[in-house]
Amino acid sequence: MIAPYNVCIRMQGEYDIADRDRVQETFDVAAPAPYVVVDLSNATYLDSSMLGAFIRLRNQREPEHPNALGFLEPSAPLRRLIEIAGLASVFPFFDSLEGAATHFGTSLEAFKDLVV
Repeated sequence: MIAPYNVCIRMQGEYDIADRDRVQETFDVAAPAPYVVVDLSNATYLDSSMLGAFIRLRNQREPEHPNALGFLEPSAPLRRLIEIAGLASVFPFFDSLEGAATHFGTSLEAFKDLVV
């Protein structure tokens, strides 16, 4: 059980429709956490099914944790994909987990890692 901890979901490599169920299972575990940050710093590719998974994760968290979900260090191409999809206005971007913790008003030590 994750709560009462915050969660940093670490994504590494490429993710497409073949990874959807595995990613969704991880997101389901993270959903009850007060704050969730998806670390995209080591992700190299996301297809539209992953964008849908991010939206489902946000919707799972509403209304208990509105606006308590963000992205950590996406590469320029992934940031652009998120912006083109119109999700940049919904999910804040952070340069560091420390920055996310400060934004959310919580401590860095309160975050636990989940790796997809």
